[in-house]
Amino acid sequence: MGTIRIVIMLLGMSPLLTAQESRVLDNLTMTSRILNCEKKYSVYLPADYETSQRSYPVMYLLHGGGGNQAEWVQRGEVKHIADKAILEGTATPMIIVMPDASGVHRGYANDALGEWKYEDFFFEEFMPYIEKTYRVRPGKRYRAIAGLSMGGNGTFIYALHHPELFAAACPLSAGTAPHTLEQAGTRLAMMQQKELTEDQIEKWYHRYSILELINNIPDERKSAVRWYIDCG
Repeated sequence: MGTIRIVIMLLGMSPLLTAQESRVLDNLTMTSRILNCEKKYSVYLPADYETSQRSYPVMYLLHGGGGNQAEWVQRGEVKHIADKAILEGTATPMIIVMPDASGVHRGYANDALGEWKYEDFFFEEFMPYIEKTYRVRPGKRYRAIAGLSMGGNGTFIYALHHPELFAAACPLSAGTAPHTLEQAGTRLAMMQQKELTEDQIEKWYHRYSILELINNIPDERKSAVRWYIDCG
């Protein structure tokens, strides 16, 4: 989990903290019209958040399969790692947001039927809600995304789909499947409760296969994001 520190460093340098304490809230909720349910999230607020009037860079940190919004808090030691990097001056104070992508419809993608649209929720509801609720500095320059395993898969998808929104991306031990159209069909058959058409499978594959995205997205869009890719 120490590689979180590298992504934190991508957002810049900072002066030393005062003796104030950072805060982590790991059971917050927001209402989603797109998903028609309540979705949880966790947030890390830097030590001077409560006493300053400044706005902060934000990093969206995605959990892996089998986890939830509290995974990075309880097992990833996000508070300890962020506090240390900020205290040492290798990172600027920032807000770190950890959304929940657990449940029956697990993951960060839309489903192939268009019935569960998590990606739409993330960009149309979740990010705007976070950046209105907390004092987030606006603009691509002050926004990063990172994640582990399933969250690394989501990191690839979101940064490749929206390079105009993220300054840096850090996929950690990222899932990159499906690698072929056949694999996509097999995977979707396990995930979906309804039978899919070949057209639905192919559209989903071209949108969510990491290799397909890397091979087909123009180089200038891929290089518009600073990438740190780690697997270990």
